[in-house]
Amino acid sequence: MVGGVASDPPPPPKEELPPPPPVAAEPEPAAAKIEEQPPSSPAPQAAPPAAPPAAPAAPPAVEEAAAPTQHIWQRPIIQYIEEPSLSALKVKQEKEEEMKKLEEYWKTRLRQQQDEHIESAKLREEEFKKNAGIVNNLFIPANRKDVCKSEKELVKDCYISNKTESLRCRDVVTNFYNCVSDSRL
Repeated sequence: MVGGVASDPPPPPKEELPPPPPVAAEPEPAAAKIEEQPPSSPAPQAAPPAAPPAAPAAPPAVEEAAAPTQHIWQRPIIQYIEEPSLSALKVKQEKEEEMKKLEEYWKTRLRQQQDEHIESAKLREEEFKKNAGIVNNLFIPANRKDVCKSEKELVKDCYISNKTESLRCRDVVTNFYNCVSDSRL
């Protein structure tokens, strides 16, 4: 508000769009196929469809300012690619070569790791056998001959005959004990 009077905001500037390019008449693909085929029978041919009307010439500059320009719809250009382009083939070939190199690299690396694993397993086995031999040599079994064999048999017989009265075998056990003590020395 300026001085008690409400003022309207200024109108936005008018954008002037350039006129669209003139539309070139494109032949219909179906019509082109019909025209290309030679008539094999005397059947009447359908008339080719009429081409879309050409865009009117650009109106004078005075009319442009008075009325906004209308955008004329144009058919999009659709390119059907049946075969890949050369650049796409080149990229595909490069990627395939790269994949082959990577596959070969990983195969080689896996082979190397397997070889290293087998080698280390062999070393561990050799170390185990070597250390087992050392331990076996440290613990050579002592004299294995029967000590006091006759006294041992007497103790067995005494215990068998006196199952409920084991104190009666006291003298036999004492003799066996003395025999074993004497053999240790």
